[in-house]
Amino acid sequence: MSLFFLRHLKTLNNCNGIISGKTDSELMPEQKIYDQPYKNIVFDVALCSPIKRCQDTIALIPKERIINTISVAELVERNMGDLEGVTKAEAMLRFPLLFYSGKVDVASVIPNGESIQDVLERIEPVISYIKANKDKNVLVCSHNQTMKVLYCALCGISVTNAFWQVFNFPNGVLIRFEDIKNSSQ
Repeated sequence: MSLFFLRHLKTLNNCNGIISGKTDSELMPEQKIYDQPYKNIVFDVALCSPIKRCQDTIALIPKERIINTISVAELVERNMGDLEGVTKAEAMLRFPLLFYSGKVDVASVIPNGESIQDVLERIEPVISYIKANKDKNVLVCSHNQTMKVLYCALCGISVTNAFWQVFNFPNGVLIRFEDIKNSSQ
């Protein structure tokens, strides 16, 4: 069986360069999930962030393709604290020491937010669940930063700035874990 990742569809904040973090943002209209070549996979369970943008995304998958959907609080996006609700450009001006090559430095501690280590500790129950259910088709519908940390934990690799700068989950694209691992080796 297999593990799949699905980042929520694009939001208004994504399109406007606004940092969302745990703050919600409406999905852009008329989007579809790209699920080729997996459109016939039936998921035994879908683990989904409770944030509305993820709930709205998972709702677009036909019900007959998901046996059980579980809202999982640990899958919320990283709390971006004082960066939430501002444009990335403004955040870089106000907090330049938090950034590395245009992205949040993985070693930074965001004021009133979460560190990468905080996210890793928060998602430990998800990691345990995935490992205990290797015999099932599991779908994780979440957010870019949370899924990047989850991916690193499952692969046993450290979250580094080099990785963080180049690796992203595209919005609305269903991706099989093994395919990501094979393409990044």
